[in-house]
Amino acid sequence: MTLALIDTDSALSRSNTRACHAEASTPEWLRSLFRDRDPLRPIPPDGIVFLDGDPADQLFQIVSGTIRCCTISEEGRRQIFGFARPGDFLGFSDLDTWHFTAEAVDTVTLRSVSRSTLEAVISNEPCLHKDIRRIIVDELVRREQQLMVISFLQSDERLLCFLRDQAARTRPVDGFTLLPMTRQEIGDHMGMSLETVSRSFTSLKRKRAIVMPAANRFRLSGAFGVEAITSDHIAA
Repeated sequence: MTLALIDTDSALSRSNTRACHAEASTPEWLRSLFRDRDPLRPIPPDGIVFLDGDPADQLFQIVSGTIRCCTISEEGRRQIFGFARPGDFLGFSDLDTWHFTAEAVDTVTLRSVSRSTLEAVISNEPCLHKDIRRIIVDELVRREQQLMVISFLQSDERLLCFLRDQAARTRPVDGFTLLPMTRQEIGDHMGMSLETVSRSFTSLKRKRAIVMPAANRFRLSGAFGVEAITSDHIAA
């Protein structure tokens, strides 16, 4: 079977490349603003960072760990629309209240800045609004790319896109990318059932698209590796 990422691949490649360099491209004034703050008390796995509807009077930058950003339907179904990793920010796209719930996947450490402090800084330097807009646009682009993946790709291709994104955004450990999230969480993010996620992992391993010595570690192999993120198409 050929894993061809149809016309979405070049867009996904650009998105992954941007994500890989997100921390380096963060404006120095913004990095400094958060860097000068002491880290908050660590949040344990499954701990709540904030709830949908809570006052959004703080902005956060992740120092370590992974956060799942999700919404819950009236029927109780969960949709994870993103996993925030170290260096990522939370809160730039919210106004008075949070429009989603943020939960710790593993142990998470954060730095925070009050929204009033940020607004005071940018009110004195109008040119900084451009940096804030870019952060918001990057977030919107990532969500649009996720919708494209869910809408147009088959299950194996969806999972492969997810793994490529994680590999691009995460520093490897002994050559492998760590996966702190569960199979169910991946399914809630990619619009797949738990059984489908498990079958797709098995399929990608059988096709040698990934090497996976443990359930929480993987490496993309051959043409599927991180070096292929800038390619227009991939095939097996």
